Amino acid sequence: MRPLNTWLPQTIGLLAAAFIAILVTAPPGHPYHWPALLARSVIVIVPTSLACAIAMFLTYAALSPALDPDPVILRTSAIAAGLAPLVILLQQRSLWATLAAAFIAWTLSPTQVTAKPQWEKFGVSFLAAVLLQLGIASALGEESRLSALAVGIATAPILWRIRQERDLRGPFGPKWTLAIAMLLAIFGLTAYLPMQFGGSAEAASGGAGSKTNPPSPGVSVGGKYRGVVLIPEQEEHTILVPPIPFMGRDPFRSHKDPIGIPFYGVYWFFQFPDKGPNEDAYRAKGTPDKVTFRSADRMPLKMEAHQNLGRLIDVSSCSRIDVAIRNDDAFTGSLALELILVNTTLDGRPSQTLGGAPVNEQKVQTLSFKIPPSPMIQQFDELTIRFPRANYRATKSAKVAIERFFLVRRDN
Repeated sequence: MRPLNTWLPQTIGLLAAAFIAILVTAPPGHPYHWPALLARSVIVIVPTSLACAIAMFLTYAALSPALDPDPVILRTSAIAAGLAPLVILLQQRSLWATLAAAFIAWTLSPTQVTAKPQWEKFGVSFLAAVLLQLGIASALGEESRLSALAVGIATAPILWRIRQERDLRGPFGPKWTLAIAMLLAIFGLTAYLPMQFGGSAEAASGGAGSKTNPPSPGVSVGGKYRGVVLIPEQEEHTILVPPIPFMGRDPFRSHKDPIGIPFYGVYWFFQFPDKGPNEDAYRAKGTPDKVTFRSADRMPLKMEAHQNLGRLIDVSSCSRIDVAIRNDDAFTGSLALELILVNTTLDGRPSQTLGGAPVNEQKVQTLSFKIPPSPMIQQFDELTIRFPRANYRATKSAKVAIERFFLVRRDN
């Protein structure tokens, strides 16, 4: 067999598979449920593997029509299936892409390796060291994609070097290779499952403080500033009628209609492990449907809205609380709101979550949150809204603004 035939068909096949993998693994506009996730894993694996097989077959037909390349095509197309989960994890900027890259490097490495001269061994060891240092430097510089690729690919020269010294079992067969690639694809796609809602709230109201800055679209969180406090400019001096300080703990004693409370609180943007923006947080005026914030690294961006009512209200007086919002978010189905009642007057700031409600594509909508029959707290004086987003878009703020809250009377 001519030397050209030993590497050119496989190279062309893997390049074709990589191109198809990029096309079929675009992030969805809505979260998956398990049946759709499993179906999607098949959809990304099969075309990627077939593209490699077809490209290799055509290349072999042009170079060596008399050659029987079936075993090589079968093995290489099975390896190419691993490109799909690799692209999925790289799109998510996940360091788990290292695992997929290492798996591809392992399966591409030769089953048997003959002894090589010392200078070749040194060259391979040097290449592995360079790749590992590049991966570590990229991780420190928060370049997760480059880090994952460098560390994953480094397994190939490391494995090659180890095989010079001892007998090491070769790569998996085509069936096992496909099965592992499928599991990696399922693992990567779990990032697109629906959001989960948390329990207690641990954040306080946002109090103003320092001088605010004009909103700047695209401001990053996690870089120069340890969080952002966004203050709605047009709502700063809104007064509730009847005024909240003059309402009793049962606001429905004098009337039975729902009570509307305009939102005059603040929005918080911060990252784990912080519980809220720090003292050096960037402060701006605006609303999140007009101003976008992004994480400066791969860490998810937590987003909350806080409104302190100034007095305690009996939880038992309300049957539900409605939240009117303005929605300019394009990620349909990947966003929800979670409402939490907080009593800031007690130690530990006890809270009661009212669960989550999905946000649909409507520009103006009202979400309802029912009060549970046996709430964990008796009074609340703060309303906290969390904005859980699907994992694949958790580094960018939601373009949703709170208009007002409606307290709805409980019928006795």
